[in-house]
Amino acid sequence: MTSIELLVEAFQRIRDELHPAVNGLSPDELAFRPEAESNSIAWLAWHLTRIQDDHVAGLDGSEQVWMAKGWKDRFGLPLDPFDTGYGHDPETVAKVTADAASLLGYYEDVHGKTVFLALLGLPLLLVPRARRMRRMLLLLLFGVLATAGTLGCGGNHGLLYTPAGGYQYQVTATSTSGTQIKQTVTLNLMVQ
Repeated sequence: MTSIELLVEAFQRIRDELHPAVNGLSPDELAFRPEAESNSIAWLAWHLTRIQDDHVAGLDGSEQVWMAKGWKDRFGLPLDPFDTGYGHDPETVAKVTADAASLLGYYEDVHGKTVFLALLGLPLLLVPRARRMRRMLLLLLFGVLATAGTLGCGGNHGLLYTPAGGYQYQVTATSTSGTQIKQTVTLNLMVQ
């Protein structure tokens, strides 16, 4: 398994956990908070997707799916368009309500963009002047993996299930215009 395949698999595992957690629940069930300080399932799914959307858009410099595909308008939340949920107090958490189809539809659009970037855009991130983008990708991956771990993705079927062994991925990036740049990077991953 290459490091790119591992990255795509990690995002796929999050998807595999999110769908059964959200699918089939009513808007009231999605908005339920067992305590005043708790986050609802709707808020958790929305927040996870908003963070991923924000970070992936930051990697490739594109517009967030939230705005580009009209999800902001479909959700109709009384929040700033760039709000990702970071720092929300309980009152603001309660404002995030949605139906399962909207939450999963938005997630699928972001997931598709994420996988596309991982499979086709990652070699572009290896150009020397793109160090900031590489850091953002790593931060995104660590953030999503940490979030997924708190949602119960561990265990025999979770993110820690990758066959033991060494994985190596080698990428050569070459510019096609401007200053001629060629760089080969070898990424090594050891799974125990």
